[in-house]
This record gives sequence, C-alpha cells and structure tokens, in this order.
Amino acid sequence: MEKVADTIITTTRERMLEFIRFCRFVLRRFVDDGCAHAAAALTYTSLFAIVPTLTVMVTIIAIVPAFEPALQQAQELLLNHLVPSSSDTVQSALVGFTNEAKKLTGFSVLLLIVTVVLLLNTIEDAFNRIWGIKQRRKLRPKLMLYWTLISLGPIFLASAAAASAALAQSEYISWLDAEHLNWLLTPLPWVFNCLLFSMLLAYVPNCYVPARDAILGGMVTASLFMVAQNVFSVGAFSPNYSAIYGTFAAVPLFLLWIYASWIVVLFGANLTRCLPRYHTTNRTSSSRLMVAIAVLRWLWANHAQGYRLSERQWIGGKIKSLPLESHADWLALRHRLVAERILLVNDEDELALGRDLTRYSIGDFLRILEPNVLMDDTLRRTRDKLPATVSASLKGLQGDAEVVLKQPLSVWLEKG
Repeated sequence: MEKVADTIITTTRERMLEFIRFCRFVLRRFVDDGCAHAAAALTYTSLFAIVPTLTVMVTIIAIVPAFEPALQQAQELLLNHLVPSSSDTVQSALVGFTNEAKKLTGFSVLLLIVTVVLLLNTIEDAFNRIWGIKQRRKLRPKLMLYWTLISLGPIFLASAAAASAALAQSEYISWLDAEHLNWLLTPLPWVFNCLLFSMLLAYVPNCYVPARDAILGGMVTASLFMVAQNVFSVGAFSPNYSAIYGTFAAVPLFLLWIYASWIVVLFGANLTRCLPRYHTTNRTSSSRLMVAIAVLRWLWANHAQGYRLSERQWIGGKIKSLPLESHADWLALRHRLVAERILLVNDEDELALGRDLTRYSIGDFLRILEPNVLMDDTLRRTRDKLPATVSASLKGLQGDAEVVLKQPLSVWLEKG
C-alpha cells in the first residue's frame, strides 16, 4: 500500500514539474515572440477597425431574417464582449458610431470592409509569427478565409443570442426564477467565446493546427478572456477612476482593455503553438530524414498518375505519428525541400515533385537536411525503421560512402 502511495506521489510530482516547465516554456515563447509589441500593433489597428467590424457584423446579422428578432440582443452581446459592461460611456459611443456607419453607401462601405480586412491581416501576421511561418497565403485563399471569418462570426453571435432567448422562453424551464435562469444562461457567452477563439486558432495560422490543440487553446483563451472582463469591470471602471479623471477616463481605459484583450488572445495562440511540445518528446535531425523519405516515397509512387499530396490532409492524418516536435518543424523541413526544388507547393497547399530525382544525388539530399545528419547517433539506432533500401544504403555508408552518396535519390524511393 505504501508503494502504491509513493508511486502516486512521485507521478503527481513529476506531472506537476512537467506542467510548471511547460508553463515557463509558454511564457518564454510569449516574450521571445514579441507578443507584447504585437498586441500594441493590434490595439492600434483595432481603434480604426472596431466600428467597421461592428457595422459589418450587425449588417450581416440583419440580412438573415431568422436572426432579426435577436438582432438587438446580438448587438448587446457583441458589445459586452468587446467592452466590459461597466463602461457604459464607451458602449454608447460605439452604438452611435455604428448607427452612423450604417448610413454610408458606395465607396464608404468598401472602405469599411477594407479596414476589417486589414485588421484580419494584422491578426494573421501575428499568428504566423507565433507559429514561425514566413510564407504568406496567396490572395485568393486569404480572401476566402477572411470572408468566412467575417460571415461566420456574426452567425455564431446571432445563434448564441437566439439560443439564449429561446432557452429563456422555453416552457421546460418556465418554473425557474430570474436568478436561477440567469445562472443557467451564464455559460453561453463562454461557449461562444470558445467557438470563436478555437476557429481563429485553427484557421488563421497559415499551417495545419490539430483540432485538439485549437479547441484546448480556445477554451483556455475564452476562460482567461472572461476572467479579464470581470477583473477589468471591477477594477478599472470603479467610481474612484471616474472621480479622478471624469468622463475622459473611458478613453485610456478602453485602450488598455483592448490591449489586455489582445494579450490574452496572443497568449492563447502561443499556448496552442506550444501544445505539440507538451504531447511529444524532443526529436533529432534523423526525424527530418524519416519524414522527408515518407513524403517523397508517396509522391514518387503516385507521380506517374499525376496525383498531388494534400498537405493539410496528410499532416492531419499523420501528425500523431510524425517524428517531429511540432508542425513548425515540418514547415522548416518543407521550406528546405521547396528551396531545393525537390517539392512544389501550389495555392491549395498540395505537394508535388519538383525535379527529376533520378538525377539528384543522395549526398545532395542529405546535405540540405543537415550536414551532420549521418553522424546522428539516433539515426544509427532508428535506421531499421526506415524503408529497407534506405536502411541498407545507410549501412553501406560505413564502407564505401562515396559510392552511396553519388547514387540518385530515386534509389531510396523505390519500393523495398
């Protein structure tokens, strides 16, 4: 019995230490990625985009007849998400600005949409920086993503408002008093936030993000966001500040709230980016060889039929078994292969062979992966997991290395 208790205590202590190390790693990444500066840039952009964003979202909700009864409630829900409920001055000003913006036509409406797109582009750049992605989306996929976010956001918002109204009027809970009904409806904004943040984390970065990580990151971000809302409502907008600064206090405090909101969002993005490290162990340079061979063998086998490999689908199905620390490592590997014209990537993130590998040597291939990959001790221990032709060739390096390195890479890609 004592051994069982000791085992439980030891395991718990190890898990706690591992969790603490992970938290320190996330915080270190948050600082190293310059998220505080990115939040400041997003705050500046948000000042110009908040009214156009409100206008576009409310307009989209108003277009759908089914959401018309919930329009007012959806607008209030949106404002409560953007501004802590205690800031009535800011909320009233935003409502006034939005109502005026609805009267705009023609070129002015186009400017509103462009402003929203610029905000989304700034968010995408910040997320890509966190994930270590240097390649930007092409124009068509970018516009499709932005339109999806702009259109789905209001629909989620209106659905949450409509669900809240329908639940409040349901005959099945009519026996509840106002206090208990309010308690029952309290989780709905959190659920809406989870959906919104999970969608942002899953689709805004220009790479594959595992659904599990996006959902977990969205839940943590939503929780931190609601905590920040409550803290800000109680602290920053207390009567003491109003007594000192008067009505002018709403302006700097509103800026501070936007900045705090982006800090929370970028922290959630960093957390999501770091989760693969929490799920996997450290890898070595031999891992890049194993993954590169797996991708090239598939493309080589299907090249004659003209098939392309969907990167999102392949990585999505293989992410748990890939011997890489994270998806960012795959992107780094892909960048090397594309730079050497071994791989081609189209606008749909489909992979294809980019050159004749019967005229490309094994030595050149190994050099682009990493100069010392052949000296990797892990490679010697794991080469039996590689295809037979590759494993036999690597063993031959211990003898006549020059002959092996001059062989065409296609030798490694044949079945066997």
